[in-house]
Amino acid sequence: MQSLVKQLHFIEKTIVQLFDEVNEQTWKEPEAKRIRSVFELCHHMTYLPKADLMLASSASHQEMDAFYQRNRLETICEMKQMFIYHMKQLYAHIECMSECEKQRESTSYWGATYTQQEWILEILMHLIHHRAQLYQLLMQHREKPISICLFQ
Repeated sequence: MQSLVKQLHFIEKTIVQLFDEVNEQTWKEPEAKRIRSVFELCHHMTYLPKADLMLASSASHQEMDAFYQRNRLETICEMKQMFIYHMKQLYAHIECMSECEKQRESTSYWGATYTQQEWILEILMHLIHHRAQLYQLLMQHREKPISICLFQ
């Protein structure tokens, strides 16, 4: 589990760096049909650690909808701070897990069943997936490459 936490810290650092690259003047512009805007993607990423932990605790579809409805932010600064806060909650959750708890299974509302350790891996992969999306969206609006190392 320590290696997962190490990777989560690195992913958190690079996502925060990418948030710092966001231009709020253009971030709400839709990119294309069925693709989130930079704003929508950043908003999703902000709540991803918390929302995925809720899924790991078998939150219902209704609970997830309510969570997203009551959590709205408008600036990248707010999103960055909330993302960091949710990552701290994730680290605290992982730190408190016993070996027995890591092996406990739970099922999402759509039927995916994982151990708690596997849910943490899912959170890591989910963050990596959206980090890559954000990187690509930001690169579309720049002339020079972003100098953030995404891999160690």
